[in-house]
Amino acid sequence: MVRVVGLASLCLTATLFSGCGSDRREAPIQNVVTALNLSVENIKAINERLKDAEKLKKDLDAVGEAGKKEAKENFDKKINEVKSSMDDLKVQATKLLEEMRRAEKNPPATTPEEKAELAGKHKNRVMQSLKELSTERLALAGTWKSAKDVFEPKTYTDLEQQFKEAEGEFEILARLK
Repeated sequence: MVRVVGLASLCLTATLFSGCGSDRREAPIQNVVTALNLSVENIKAINERLKDAEKLKKDLDAVGEAGKKEAKENFDKKINEVKSSMDDLKVQATKLLEEMRRAEKNPPATTPEEKAELAGKHKNRVMQSLKELSTERLALAGTWKSAKDVFEPKTYTDLEQQFKEAEGEFEILARLK
């Protein structure tokens, strides 16, 4: 019984105090990297759903009158998923902006040497996330080009406008130092 209580108290102590030895200066950097990675995932989702919508639109144009209603419903559903993904991207960009501002506004006390050390330690992760974001953005640009030829002008214009709003949040980020 003593062993069980001792083991339980050891596990509880390890659980409660895990992370106490971590460097609190790294948390803002990790939050930014996490937000960047989530933004990459949002752009991937937009790209995939936009491609699916494009395929559904081609199917809608090819289908006969009998299946036109169902095909139109599927297409509209996919367009709503694309719009939802764009809303998610806008929210994620806002969160990323908040994390960056929080990191700048309330930085943990660090010396210039410590800042250089942290920058060197996390530079590769940040650069990798930015590279992935750029790659996915380029892939999405290609999908937008092909979608323009397939979608009706109003549908394309509405989607493009909504994406520009979401992308505007990233333009604010780009202006930050």
